[in-house]
Amino acid sequence: MTSTNELWERQHRREAIEDLVIHAHVYALVNFALFYLWSRGDAYPWFAWPLLFWTSLLLGHALAIRHAPYTPRERRAVGRFLYAAPAAA
Repeated sequence: MTSTNELWERQHRREAIEDLVIHAHVYALVNFALFYLWSRGDAYPWFAWPLLFWTSLLLGHALAIRHAPYTPRERRAVGRFLYAAPAAA
């Protein structure tokens, strides 16, 4: 049987993934519109700058979801890693 905390964690992760999907759809729509505006006559590919910047934000969003310690077991593992005593050299 799963605890209430684990159910909340799963729901939180599901909502985070839904937010990422919305972010990806807006990203695609806006960048397509920018590309379309650029293709109507401008020579300098200015649309690439917002595309690259937003790509890095979208990638960061995805990585934050992928590597976030959501379950209690994952949280304990991260805590042990972050707060472990440094090894003697």
